[in-house]
Amino acid sequence: MKVVGVEKGRAKFEATGSSGLVRLTAASFALNSGKWVNVVPTDGLFDAKAESFRFQSESLQPGSYVLVFRVRDAAGNTGTADVVFTVKRD
Repeated sequence: MKVVGVEKGRAKFEATGSSGLVRLTAASFALNSGKWVNVVPTDGLFDAKAESFRFQSESLQPGSYVLVFRVRDAAGNTGTADVVFTVKRD
């Protein structure tokens, strides 16, 4: 997972998730231990063992943040990744 930019206070992310056994069924992210926000794969469907994701945060104030990204597969297995990033003043 990586931060691909910050524009007008919104951080943009790219991530991939995969399962060796069954297809992925869900993905979500949380900022600074906040509410989980669901995201969908870039192709719009959870139909494969590996999926790519592009998503953005809500408008953020300048400061440091931790984003946790998680995916779940059809067997109930969950994987997570995190990234620390900073939003600077424009």
